[in-house]
Formats: sequence, C-alpha cells, structure tokens
Amino acid sequence: MPTYREEYFSLINLKNKYITPTVIYNLFCYVSGLTKPQLLIKFDSEITNENYQKLKDRIIAGEPYQYVIGYSEFLGRKFYVDNNVLIPRQETEQLVTNLVAMVTKFFGDKKVKILDIGCGSGCISISLQKLLNCEVFAADISQNAINITEMNAKLNEAKVTTICSDIYDNIHNEKFDVIVSNPPYIESEDTIDPQVLKYEPKLALLAKPNTLYYEKIFSSANVFLNDRFILAFEIGEDMEEPLMNLVDKYFPNCNYYFVKDIYKKLRFLYILKGE
Repeated sequence: MPTYREEYFSLINLKNKYITPTVIYNLFCYVSGLTKPQLLIKFDSEITNENYQKLKDRIIAGEPYQYVIGYSEFLGRKFYVDNNVLIPRQETEQLVTNLVAMVTKFFGDKKVKILDIGCGSGCISISLQKLLNCEVFAADISQNAINITEMNAKLNEAKVTTICSDIYDNIHNEKFDVIVSNPPYIESEDTIDPQVLKYEPKLALLAKPNTLYYEKIFSSANVFLNDRFILAFEIGEDMEEPLMNLVDKYFPNCNYYFVKDIYKKLRFLYILKGE
C-alpha cells in the first residue's frame, strides 16, 4: 500500500474536480482514525485500511465525500449524513450564527421555544440547542431524516423533540418564539450542480414555484407563534421581491431583513415581531 504522502500527490495529480486537499484529508483522517495533526506526523506511513480503495473510487466517481465517510462537520460539531439528508453547508452555519445573535438580543435570558421545519440532518436544531437557552422541536416530512436527526442529537448530547410532519400537520397545541427553516427553493434541476442533483435528496432541493414552501410556512405561522417572535429562513439569491410580497401579505406589521452570505449573495430572511 502507498503512504499517505504518496497517495496525496497521486490524488492531486488526477486533477479531478471532486478531489481537493480538504476532501483528501477528510478521507485520510477517516481511514486512519487520526486527527489531521496526528495524520501529518504519520504522513509517511502506509495506508492499511482495506476499504480505502473502494472509498477513494466512490469519491473519484463524484459521490460527495461526506456521504462516503458518513459524516460532515457543522459549526465544529460532527453530524452523521447519508443521501436521505442534505449535506450541511457553510451558508447554513451563517443562518444559525446570525439567529443565535438575534435571539440573544431579542429575548435576553428568556428560555425560547424553537421549531425547525425540514430539519434534515438536524444540524440547525442541534446547533441552536447547544448554543441557546431553548427548547427545540425538529420536524421533517421524511422519517429517514427524523431518524438521522435523532442519531445526531444523541451523538452531540443535545435534547431535541423530533416530529415526522409535513410542515405543521403533526404539530398540535404548541406555540413557538422562533421558527427556522432551510426549505426547498430551487425551481429547475438545470440550475443544480450535477453532483448535488445525483446524490442529494431532491425532496429537500426542488420547489415550484420557488416560494412554495415559504408560503406554506407563512400562511399558518401565526397559529403556532407567540406574540413576539422571530422567523428565520435560508433563501435563494433571486427571491427577494416575491418574498417581500409574501411577507407584506402575511406579516404586515412585522419588521424583516434580507441578509447576504459570506459570498455576498442574498441568502437569508429574518422576520421579527415585537422589536
């Protein structure tokens, strides 16, 4: 078997768009059971994991490395993932960190009640539970996604109530201070990266029109919200005008803010009542 150093340069020289230094190090850490600093110390040792070749071939073929190794990181925490849930992304980390700052300022020391609609891997729900004084409910239409959220809650020692539900269908007699969601908002498969389209769940990606799930959430939200509340959403960069119209329709007395992500693209919508 080659050494990690030999294999690193062999993979880089493939000039495969799916093979980056980040991907390689994550694969190496997984097969070696070492952290990156530990791995670098042993970079000239041989790769001994008998599954290495199969794992490498899957990544070369285009399968996301997070699905290959079975986990992803989100805000410094480990989350199990498979192709039943979206891979957590850096933009969604910003949705969470923005919301944490907003909740802290808006509610102070109050213990808040949060609903995450379309929880997927649970990365939003669990991160909020770890970062805020809160009670969290995580809802998803997919039972497979709920199962993964429960696994990740246990992994991260987070207390999250899970509900298999299409939006609010199975949520009864609950009132929330915060509703957060990263719903499907892509109208056309033609605009999705082929790797994402092939491997990640279409149910969590596609919506026609792109405002479909936002309006579903908006239209019944007041039934499930306390008098003072925050709504937080990840959005597509071309959705400002139609979402403004929906906010004006369903939340005429609320303040709302569109926020850009780290790539300077419009990515988040926050709606507040009671500022």
